[in-house]
Amino acid sequence: MAGNPVPRSPNRLGGYLTRKQEYIFNLLYDTMHDKNLSRQDFKELQKRMSDLRNLRPASEENRKLQTRIGSIWSGLMKSSRHYRKNPLQQHLNVPEWLAYWSDFVKSARSVRGWPEVSEDGLTDYQWHNEFIDLIFDNMDYKGDESLDKEEYSRFMKAFGLSTDRCEETFLSIVNNTKNGQKIDRQKFKDLWFEFLTNEKEDGVGNFLFGNPLLELVDET
Repeated sequence: MAGNPVPRSPNRLGGYLTRKQEYIFNLLYDTMHDKNLSRQDFKELQKRMSDLRNLRPASEENRKLQTRIGSIWSGLMKSSRHYRKNPLQQHLNVPEWLAYWSDFVKSARSVRGWPEVSEDGLTDYQWHNEFIDLIFDNMDYKGDESLDKEEYSRFMKAFGLSTDRCEETFLSIVNNTKNGQKIDRQKFKDLWFEFLTNEKEDGVGNFLFGNPLLELVDET
């Protein structure tokens, strides 16, 4: 029956991967800071992005943003139904989130790169590819397919990082790239993949959104 709990994978992430997932959950996804990821969080995400770009509520660009975020949210809910206590449940709590990404990491290691689906074929990760592009597009305020320090800091400050931490983080990343003082879209995706899968604490991708071991996201 639809109301019965469905089997869920346990969290098999190591301590550092778990910390990073809890961190990004609090920073980018759970914008309402209630320890549950719901549609309301994505509405708040849209509002922050609209404010960053000074979009009028009735503008065509804002409607496109709303449609894009709605599609990502629907994809997440569809792909995570096997991890939620009830398949009709329209939110994800932290343990469910960790179980979801535990299977992602397992699949990524199996294919040695970005997986399209989980190993059992029940989870489609396309929504997340779209989410990465969404974040990059909104960071890329100048629209030149690359991120500079100003663009990166402007976006991350809207999610609670201090100016000093933004600048420190960005410089630590670009000092390890071949593109000078900018991050292009492919490099951004590569860094995000490292953030999701690297168990060691010295990878530059671990610091794409600040230091997960140091940052304290404002949950007020």
